Amino acid sequence: MPLPLPRTTPLRLGAGSGVLLAAATAPGPAGPLAFVALAPFLIAALRAGSVRGGAAAGAACGLVFYGVGFAWGPLEMGGRLLWAAYLIGVPLLAASLAALGAGLAALALRGRSGLALAATPAAWLALETGRASGSLGIPLLRLGDALGAWPSLAQPAALGGVALLGAWIAGVNAALALGVLQPQRRAAALALLALLALPAPIGALRLARAADAAKAGGGLRVAAVQPDVPARERWVPARFDTNLERLLALSRAALPARPELVVWPESAFESTGFADGHPFLGAIANQLGAPLLAGLRRPVPGGPPGARWNSAALALPGGTTRVAGDKVRPVPVYERAPESPLARRLAAAGWWPGRVLPARAAGLVEVPREDGAPVRVGVLLCIDAAHPELARELRRRGAELLVNPANEAEPGSWVARQHATLARLRAIETGLPLVRVANTGPSAWSDGLGRLHASIAPQERAVHVAEVAVPLVPTLWVRWGATPVWLAVLAPIAAALAASRGAAAISHSSVGHALHPLRGGERA
Repeated sequence: MPLPLPRTTPLRLGAGSGVLLAAATAPGPAGPLAFVALAPFLIAALRAGSVRGGAAAGAACGLVFYGVGFAWGPLEMGGRLLWAAYLIGVPLLAASLAALGAGLAALALRGRSGLALAATPAAWLALETGRASGSLGIPLLRLGDALGAWPSLAQPAALGGVALLGAWIAGVNAALALGVLQPQRRAAALALLALLALPAPIGALRLARAADAAKAGGGLRVAAVQPDVPARERWVPARFDTNLERLLALSRAALPARPELVVWPESAFESTGFADGHPFLGAIANQLGAPLLAGLRRPVPGGPPGARWNSAALALPGGTTRVAGDKVRPVPVYERAPESPLARRLAAAGWWPGRVLPARAAGLVEVPREDGAPVRVGVLLCIDAAHPELARELRRRGAELLVNPANEAEPGSWVARQHATLARLRAIETGLPLVRVANTGPSAWSDGLGRLHASIAPQERAVHVAEVAVPLVPTLWVRWGATPVWLAVLAPIAAALAASRGAAAISHSSVGHALHPLRGGERA
């Protein structure tokens, strides 16, 4: 057994993993760092020499990773509640990694480092699934999100979603840790790494074979209007006419390209709507001569004071409007209405800003076309695009295109670019083209392979029209969800347990045979 690490080394290694994880999941080109980011933490936990040391490595990793990854919340939006949520939430999230580190260290102390490494993908997947679940779930900073900007590496998401990407990345890190911790098994670790590297060329082959099927053409011509309205100017009554004129001017500028759908960002129409949208939006669509999908707020009749829906309305050239969808997963605390007695008391005291009620399901609406059948459009409002199950359900309900109206003027450009990256994974998972339309950008058109074929840069006031790609065939992720992924990550654990039992049985048998009494100079 390797000697335990010096007392402070697990902390340094854990913090180093936190830095690498934060860099990999941040907006930018560093996503592939995720394939090595977990290894220092795993090595630290397994060689800590104590459960406390393993917990310390996990805590250091979590404090750095989540501390950096979620710093945009209080820094960009401020407010006492968001600072409180950050200062309480980051240590709570880090505690889950501390528990993981303690569990890995406990197994190592019992001589079961192999079982600990075999369990790493399943354990990490369980932590991410739990973190994204429930009304306070946070679906950001998944390991798989690191590959959103790398379609050649992210294609396995078509088989098992972002869950499969995360399990794959965790498995590679575990194999690296095995090679470092147990030099005598380095050949086995290299063989395992070679096996785990297979999804990369398979993904590249899928890109090459499906390239023609995913080329733009045959889909809907979508105009994305990016008004770039600063947070301080949104929902200011004195700015209503100015902001609306900006949206109208950009929409008119798109008309020479003959868009079949004009999309405005989340809550872009700064007037409270009605049960079926807003008649003024119908007048605008009639003037444009094209369907208009616009984000707006709607009151909740009979709901709590100030409660509202965060919605998108579809307005048609004939002047009619209807609700295209409501946000299903409002941002916890900041946006989501209070649901518990404690949250309601905080809201009454002015500490809980959220007023948006969650919808039961993402919206699906038919957009008529002059030539051809209508297109069924699934609507994912802003952070709803971070929840894979919502996009999957829309595809299962018949969506042919995903549209993601968003506004990140308040949280800032960091999280806007982060959301834009992970939204591309929803395209790969479902095989559907996706159009993201954001107030301050970036806005983008992705095909069903997650590749961008048009975009508008952040902080640019612009409009662009592009024809979306045709949908690919439904993926295995759409058909089966994450169930095969869970079976895959549990298999190494079963194999490690079977191997350890087999080794114990052989050892017991050998000891019993060696101690058997001799008869006549020979063993009986």
